[in-house]
Order: sequence, then structure tokens, then C-alpha cells
Amino acid sequence: MKKTILSGFILASLLFVAILSGCKKDEATNAPSNVGTAILKGKVQAELNQTNTNLENVPAGTKIIAVINSADLITNPTPGVVYEDISYETTIDDNGNFSFNSIAAANKEVTVTLYPVDFEYNQIQWDNTTVRKVYTVNPNPTQVVVKGSTKYLDFNYGN
Repeated sequence: MKKTILSGFILASLLFVAILSGCKKDEATNAPSNVGTAILKGKVQAELNQTNTNLENVPAGTKIIAVINSADLITNPTPGVVYEDISYETTIDDNGNFSFNSIAAANKEVTVTLYPVDFEYNQIQWDNTTVRKVYTVNPNPTQVVVKGSTKYLDFNYGN
């Protein structure tokens, strides 16, 4: 009798586990199977020297932060759910260029917002004196990317 009850209990437990393991969570139906990466590149300049009419490259090492919202990666985001932002960081090279080589992207549009970090510079004036200036970018540049794409976004700092 004890073996029959124990066997019945074990059988019921295995059946219960089998049923639970066969269930799918709702999130799994929204999980993007199409997530890959995109590339975003650009050139950044500012008026660092007023003795000429050209814009100069932003100093090497100046940081740029790129941010996407993870909801953009999901086929059917759930209304009312707060999705986290995903951040990336890069720096300007000696030629004023930047590159984000692996931003998460999907087969649908993903908006990338850039947050260029402010920097200080002793701007050369028309009379060859210098004045300390703080350079900023406003508004923050945005670019739409999709999986497998390479996009270019040039912008300028102001003071």
C-alpha cells in the first residue's frame, strides 16, 4: 500500500514538473530573436581658433556616451513596463572622429541618443589671445540604426 501511494506521488510530481517545464513565459514571446549590432560613426568639430574661418577637430580623448532604450530591441514591448537604458562610451580620436562599433540593434528602428561630454578649451581669439571656453552640444544628437547598418552622424560643439 505504501509503495502504491509513494509511486502515485512520484508519478504525480513528475507529471507536474513536465507540465511546468512545458509552459512558456510571456516575456519569451517578446524576446527578440533578431538582435544584432549596428555601427555609428561621425566627426566632431568646434570653433577653437577664431583667427580662421574653419572649424577645428574637438580635442582627442573627449568622451561621447550613446544611449538606447532596451524596449527598442523588443518586437512587442509591454505597455506600462519600464525598460532599462543601455549605455556605450567612446572617445574622440586625433582626427576628430568617433565610432561605436557594436550598438545593440534589431530589424526595426532603434533610436540612439548621443550625450557628448562638455569640455574646456582656451579658444584662440582673433587677436591671438586666449579665452577659456566651455563647449557643449545642445540639443543632443540622435540617429536611428537597424541591425547590420553603419550610420554616420557629424555634429559641432558650441560655446
